Amino acid sequence: MESIFKKVRKTLKLIAEKNNMTLWNSEDVQTATCGVSVNSWEAGGVSIDSRKIESGDLFIALVGDNNDGHKYVKSALAKGAVAAVVNYVPDDMDDRDNLLIVDNTFDALWDMARYSRDRMKGKVIMVTGSVGKTTTKEMLAHVLEHQGKVHATIGNLNNHYGLPLTLARMPADTDYALLEVGMSSAGEISPLSVLTQPDSVIITNVEPVHLEFFDSIEGIAKAKAEVFDGLKEGGCAVLNYDNLNFPYLQKIADEKNIKNIKTFGKSSNAAFRLDKYEETVDNAKIIASLDGSEVQYELGIFGEHHALNSLGVLALVKSVGANLERAADAFADFEAKAGRGKRMCIEGKFGNITLIDDTYNASPAAVSASLKVLGDIKAKYKNRIVAVLGDMFELGDDAIKMHEELSTKIIENNVDVVFTAGKLTKSLYNRLPDEIKGNHKDDSSEIAISVYNCLKDGDVVLVKGSRGMKMENVVNYICNDKGMKNAI
Repeated sequence: MESIFKKVRKTLKLIAEKNNMTLWNSEDVQTATCGVSVNSWEAGGVSIDSRKIESGDLFIALVGDNNDGHKYVKSALAKGAVAAVVNYVPDDMDDRDNLLIVDNTFDALWDMARYSRDRMKGKVIMVTGSVGKTTTKEMLAHVLEHQGKVHATIGNLNNHYGLPLTLARMPADTDYALLEVGMSSAGEISPLSVLTQPDSVIITNVEPVHLEFFDSIEGIAKAKAEVFDGLKEGGCAVLNYDNLNFPYLQKIADEKNIKNIKTFGKSSNAAFRLDKYEETVDNAKIIASLDGSEVQYELGIFGEHHALNSLGVLALVKSVGANLERAADAFADFEAKAGRGKRMCIEGKFGNITLIDDTYNASPAAVSASLKVLGDIKAKYKNRIVAVLGDMFELGDDAIKMHEELSTKIIENNVDVVFTAGKLTKSLYNRLPDEIKGNHKDDSSEIAISVYNCLKDGDVVLVKGSRGMKMENVVNYICNDKGMKNAI
């Protein structure tokens, strides 16, 4: 199956070809990087991975701690790259190869990102937060693509390599650039924000994620607030009023003289406020107050936490001058992606079940939100509820305690059966009442078999865990089993 990564890149190239445009030419890259080009050329894409080169790309040969992209320049050109940015000429090159020579290829990538940002006259939005930033970015892209040309972060290209690469790939006539930024330690977001110069930013929330690298949750909040560092004068900061760290984030915003702050949440003090949330079989129905005006809309993804983030999206939409009503209407056909809450109706040997694939990542806040989704389903439809949970990583010294505390959320939401995978979830499993214990195994592949053998007609099954646990093994085992007849 063709990856989303390739599909988006191909779409960008088709747009460029349709409009008889190129993304970069040798003259612009020379200007951006102060480099020297051997020949003249035009490129329709940018890549830093020779394995993913497509015809018309410009290849940037980055030098890392364990590898040197210059070793793959010849291969990249053979695969269709029109040129390569290098800081020395590899031995296997000849005069016919299009090379642009710079002092440092990593700096050149950032220089190209800066040049691309400067020539783009549309609006730029940065999205960060401990939980929900990718889905928030995807929702934002979905609602704004109905109102202009959107360029957004693909996959997890949200670090000091991925974000400048995303900017370097941005067409000059982009109307809305939506850039996700992540971090695992302090000081990572600030230079990316300064590079990006966003018009608006959002911090979806601050939760105890990456505590392995921080002394406190306040340290995480301070690191997330680095997103303010590059915010343009008069720019907008969108903050979650319900989050316990809101006062601290607001204080930092005030210290940075950010006057335009929009809030979202359930609190009566939130400017973009969730007044009512209700799920139907097909979607979620929302009644909200947007700066004092009541708005009703449907959301194609389930979970009150997603509804709250949709309000953050609408606050961003308003901050960049886009149409709020059109954006709210567009939520109706937004769908969750695989690994991020996607619901599948599956028919197999066990009968018919609903499988919720939330396997991309996990944190205490995210797992709690997903368990609440299960609890709401249980209360309304009376299905048997099954939770399959893998370890949550990067939680620091309190990791075992944070896993054990999920037992309360499991009981509160009336989960019927719990399966766990990993060394950390063993402590959670041991705290559960015997009557809801399914099984525990050290890895996801082993627990998948136990889960499958337990399934019954009508079950609603949540699968969630940190990326390193590969909880998608459980999803794949259920969906790819020979007994499965249909998956939607």
